[in-house]
Amino acid sequence: LDFLEGMESNVTWPVCDMETKVYDGATDGILRLFQLYASLGFLGLWDKKAPNVDRCPGDLEDTSAPRVDAIVEVNTTESMYWATKHYLVAGESMNVEILSTDNPGWSFYQLHVGMHTDSLGLKNAPWKRYPIIAAKIRITDTNFVVHSPFGGLVVLKSLWPGQERYVRLKLSGVVKAAHYKLGDADSRNAWLQNRFNPAPWGELEGEKMTFYMKR
Repeated sequence: LDFLEGMESNVTWPVCDMETKVYDGATDGILRLFQLYASLGFLGLWDKKAPNVDRCPGDLEDTSAPRVDAIVEVNTTESMYWATKHYLVAGESMNVEILSTDNPGWSFYQLHVGMHTDSLGLKNAPWKRYPIIAAKIRITDTNFVVHSPFGGLVVLKSLWPGQERYVRLKLSGVVKAAHYKLGDADSRNAWLQNRFNPAPWGELEGEKMTFYMKR
């Protein structure tokens, strides 16, 4: 990590809007080293902000936006994503505390930070963005800290369908995000206010799919 961060002044890091980029062998090797690090699940341990994050995937513009606590409660038998309606700022930390669960195997849930879940690791350079952006953290403890060099919407994923599983958790140090759920009257009324929430990404949740939208 120190090596990667030290290369910031010597490497032109990829960004989403880059049309053409020719990497030399050293730069390509560094990016592939980063891709390997991220693919092993260590992205949630990097507590520094990535270079060019303001261009891809986007950064919090209002740095004075309050960091808040959020309570998330899920009870499901399905394998799917669940919105927390909150965002982790790039380079910052989020504390996660399991408040209650009816199943000691809370590893049936996973936290995602950022919804760019695809990997460019199998594609040849040049890459127009970092090869892996989303951090995926399997919940295996009752209290832990999550980081993200890129930031992103915090989403809870239930992994295995069939058996009913309940979890209630607390996120600390996050920023409110815009969220709208189709067909939910309360969500429609709340949207009039929360669409102005400071996070750079928001969610439009439908019956069968969710759109993750940049402000």
